[in-house]
Amino acid sequence: MFKDVQSSASRFSPEADSCVTDESLHILRLPAVIHRVGLSRSSIYNRIRAGGLPRAVNLGGRAVGFVDREIDDWLSDALGRRTGSSHVR
Repeated sequence: MFKDVQSSASRFSPEADSCVTDESLHILRLPAVIHRVGLSRSSIYNRIRAGGLPRAVNLGGRAVGFVDREIDDWLSDALGRRTGSSHVR
């Protein structure tokens, strides 16, 4: 019984607002996205509506999250537009 609880608990990252669903896919909750991109909640949702930011993933109920790679790609594109070149990670 305790082994199952421990394996489930190990799926959560130390970051309070992100959840690891497998080794390469991370879901960020809104507070983590706000911190990462430096925009307010309303600015994030305005940019999603305008097609600028990737859409949120429905996690069930009223919970949503954002795929971290999509957010990172958006930030890289923004840096590329700023410098006029593509930002390489």
